[in-house]
Amino acid sequence: MSFLAHVNDPIAVCDIARVSYAVGEVETARRVHERAKPIVPLMSVDGRWLPAMCLFASTACDLDDPDGADAAYQALLPHADHYLAGGAGSIGCHGSISGCLGRLAALLGRPDEAHRHFAHATAANRQAGVPPYLAETLLHWAQLTAQTDPAAARPLAEEANATASRLGMAVAARTSRSLLDGLPDDVAIADALTKREREVATLVAQGRSNRQIAEHFVLSERTVETHVSRILTKLDLTSRTQLAAWVLARR
Repeated sequence: MSFLAHVNDPIAVCDIARVSYAVGEVETARRVHERAKPIVPLMSVDGRWLPAMCLFASTACDLDDPDGADAAYQALLPHADHYLAGGAGSIGCHGSISGCLGRLAALLGRPDEAHRHFAHATAANRQAGVPPYLAETLLHWAQLTAQTDPAAARPLAEEANATASRLGMAVAARTSRSLLDGLPDDVAIADALTKREREVATLVAQGRSNRQIAEHFVLSERTVETHVSRILTKLDLTSRTQLAAWVLARR
C-alpha cells in the first residue's frame, strides 16, 4: 500500500479504506481510515464532500471508531432528509443519509436517535425504490433492535434477508440469516393485540396524538390512553417512539 503516500484526494482515501474493509483487509482499512481522519474535516463542501463523508462514516462504523463517528454524525446530521447520489455519465441513488446516521448514532450509544434515523431511512429508501440500501438499513436496524427487543427485530431481519437473498447480496443475506437464527418468533406477540389496538398502534406510528386518535374513532382521550398503555405493556415497549418503530418494521 506504499502508493497511498501519493494519494491525497480525500474521497479517494475514504474509498480505499471502505473497499479495503469490504474485501477483508481490516488492518489496511484501519490504517487508511486513520489517514483520512485529519483530511476529511478540511474538505471543501462541494460535490465530492457528501460521498466522501458517507464513505468515512461507514468505515468508522465498521471499525468501531467512536471519535470518527462523532465527527461524521455532526457533519451529516443537517443532511438527514437527503439521499446520497452520484455517478459519471449516469446518476445512481445510494440511499438515504439517515441510514448512515442511524449506524453512527447506534455506535455512539444513542439508541433513540438511531431508531428515529433508521425509521426515516427505511421509509425513504422504500419510497425511492432502492432495495439494496433498504436491505442494508433494515439489517442495521434489526441488529440494533435485537439488543433490547428481539421480537421486534425479527420482521426487520426477515425483510432484509429476503431482499438481500433476492438481489444476491451474499454478505447481507448471510448476516441477516445468522441474526434470524437467534431471534424468537413474534407471531404470538403480534396476535396478542386486538383489532382496535392494532388500529390505534398504526395511528400512533403516523404521529397522531391521543386527541386526534380519539376524534378518529369517536372515543374519549382517556380510552385512547388506556389502549396505548395496554399496547405498550403487551409488546413490552416503553414509549410511543418504540411503538412507531415496531409498526413500521412490519410494513
